[in-house]
Amino acid sequence: MLKRRTLLVLGMIFIFMFLAVGLGYTFDANQLQTAKTTKSCPNCDLSSANLAGQTLAPANLNGANLNSIILYGSQLTAVNLSRAFLVNSRLDNANLTAANLTGANLMGTNLTNANLHVANLTGANVMTAILSDATWTDGAKCKPGSRGVCNK
Repeated sequence: MLKRRTLLVLGMIFIFMFLAVGLGYTFDANQLQTAKTTKSCPNCDLSSANLAGQTLAPANLNGANLNSIILYGSQLTAVNLSRAFLVNSRLDNANLTAANLTGANLMGTNLTNANLHVANLTGANVMTAILSDATWTDGAKCKPGSRGVCNK
């Protein structure tokens, strides 16, 4: 009986810690304000921030943690996102024309109908990225259902 109770208590503690960490992980409000006002926030943490429809061009977000960020419909022309982490982010309908995405991690990112014309994707990880109807770096339109690679 004591063993079962101990396991139950330990299980509840584990669940509580998991939920507390998961719910508490979010962007740094000061860094978000810096990014908005100065358009420069290299290596900052803006994960899970909602910047839908914002104009961040031109901005330097080199090496920033932008995992799960919402940039739906944002103007990101010529933005420096080199080495940025954009895993599971929303960049659908965003304008990324001439953006620097060198070495960026875009795994699972929604780029549906995004404009990536002349963007630099050298070394970027687009595995599992949703590219349906996106305008690719060469100006060609990706076919609906493109994922991880732009099917033209």
